[in-house]
Amino acid sequence: MWTNLKLLGGITDEGETFYPPCEDNFTSCLTVRLLDAFQTEFGEKLCVVLGNAPYFAANRVHEFVDDAPLELCYLLRGSPELNPAEEC
Repeated sequence: MWTNLKLLGGITDEGETFYPPCEDNFTSCLTVRLLDAFQTEFGEKLCVVLGNAPYFAANRVHEFVDDAPLELCYLLRGSPELNPAEEC
C-alpha cells in the first residue's frame, strides 16, 4: 500500500504525456529539474502552465527560465476551476 504519491508532469497539445521521476518533496530545485526534463524531452520552445505554489514561482525557477527557451504562464490565483488537479 502506498503512503503517498508525488507527481509532477505535463501534457502537450497533441496529448503526449511526460512524468519524470519525483521522489522528493516539491521545491524550486525540483521545479527546475522538471522544466529541464521537459526541455530535454520535447526539445523546443515551450509554454509551461503552472499553479501558484511557491516552488513554481521561486527566483531560482525564473533564473533557470531566463536562460532557456521556456515561457511560464501561471494560473490565476483563487481560480481552482482552471486547475483540474484541484478537483482530485
